[in-house]
Amino acid sequence: GRAAVELSRAYGHVDSGDYSHSFVALGRRLVEGGELHWRSLVDRTAGTMAERSVRAADLHVGSVAFQHMDAHALPADCQGYDLVCGFNLIDRLAEPRDFFREAKARLNPGGLLVISSPYTWLEDFTPKDKWLGGFKYGDNDGPTTYAGLKEHLLAEGFEEALAPEDIGFRIDELGNGRKSQQTTAQMTFGGFPEA
Repeated sequence: GRAAVELSRAYGHVDSGDYSHSFVALGRRLVEGGELHWRSLVDRTAGTMAERSVRAADLHVGSVAFQHMDAHALPADCQGYDLVCGFNLIDRLAEPRDFFREAKARLNPGGLLVISSPYTWLEDFTPKDKWLGGFKYGDNDGPTTYAGLKEHLLAEGFEEALAPEDIGFRIDELGNGRKSQQTTAQMTFGGFPEA
């Protein structure tokens, strides 16, 4: 959701999709209602809560539409994009390779596919034989996820548009910041050549 908001300032319109109905509902509430309010736990023992809010006007939200989407079966009307992003997605798909084909079918020639992921593969989401590298097999060292990702993007006709970048992000579990997850994702850039 936040990435869609940021992109809406640079693009004329952004279609944002998420599998989570609650994430979509929050994005819509922000855009349509102009403001979100919530409470955040500060101290678990004392039960102390902090009031939080965000206003669409403060974020300078442009034209953005939030909708429920399944990355394995994107809506047919989602076509003709200059940019398709998959953030924290690829390692949560049962068939990650299928997403590349879906994305390619929706990109304009000269468009860009941006994937950002910490590559935290789990068999709960993706069978190991569908992982894009990131595991050891037999006596051989398996390819890194980046190497597997790049191989599949090239096979789908993409070119590496930019070198990958590491992007750090933090998720606070408590409102005081004392308990949080700090993660580094790798962002890759696949360009779809002009026809």
